[in-house]
Amino acid sequence: MYTQGECFTTLDFTTVNKPLWKQVFNKPEHHAIRKDVGVTYAGYSSNRNDDNQISVVFKYDTKDKMSAHGDKIKSLIEENRDKWSALGDLDSINFSHWKILCERANDMRFDSILNKTDDVFWMARHTVGDKKQWVTTLRAQQDAGANFDVRWWALMENVENENEVSCVYRIARDRLQDFVLSFVESMSMMKQMATLDMNDLQVRFLNVEWETMYSMPESLKKMQNPNSDEEEMWVPTKEDIAYQDSMYIIIRNTQNDITDIKKDIVYILERLDYEDGSWDSIRYVKGGKIDKRRNQ
Repeated sequence: MYTQGECFTTLDFTTVNKPLWKQVFNKPEHHAIRKDVGVTYAGYSSNRNDDNQISVVFKYDTKDKMSAHGDKIKSLIEENRDKWSALGDLDSINFSHWKILCERANDMRFDSILNKTDDVFWMARHTVGDKKQWVTTLRAQQDAGANFDVRWWALMENVENENEVSCVYRIARDRLQDFVLSFVESMSMMKQMATLDMNDLQVRFLNVEWETMYSMPESLKKMQNPNSDEEEMWVPTKEDIAYQDSMYIIIRNTQNDITDIKKDIVYILERLDYEDGSWDSIRYVKGGKIDKRRNQ
């Protein structure tokens, strides 16, 4: 199942004291802040060519939550500038904000994968001539079975620069070589069919080092339950409530009328009057007048 609409923030920088940076990043109070502002997933990876080049990623269900968290990060940086300067050049941090145009998880074994794998993120930033055609082409590639060894992938649009897009694939390390060879072999097709501009293509390979899920992202909920469409809860207006009340009164009165009629019917069924003033029960009673008249 494909999903769209969620958002990512990426922070790219070079640290000069990675062990200390990891301690700061994983402080309990920082995890609490991320939960409060609505971060659903967080993780960091390192560049395969330089272990100190870090890429941090945060995922959100909405753009508003992404903006709120971005403001919080920047305020924390200013509040702790003196202390955190020992971690690296804070002014060199590159913030990027992304909106997901198409997302797909092929491996749903979250408990077995999350923070337990030796995976690689293959990330390409570039431009395309037609974003809709780009998305359609890569979805067709998935539907044809070309991404059988990809755990997760997403196509994203830069919020600050809608002309820039990014394609991200998460791959098990032992499948990386086959993936790269397939990509190289399909470059001419990607240029023609997906309208991909190879001239500004920037590709990075990032080693997944740490990740966590603070809450289940909406996309994964939908992927786990593709047929469970949520129905919007109906909130009645004053007019709706008045109408319901009137219908209740009508139904209650009708029920009372039916009860009275049933009592009358029972009385009629229990007595059958004759001209001479006598009466009989029309219910058949053994030994009664009707029984004797019929059977004697």
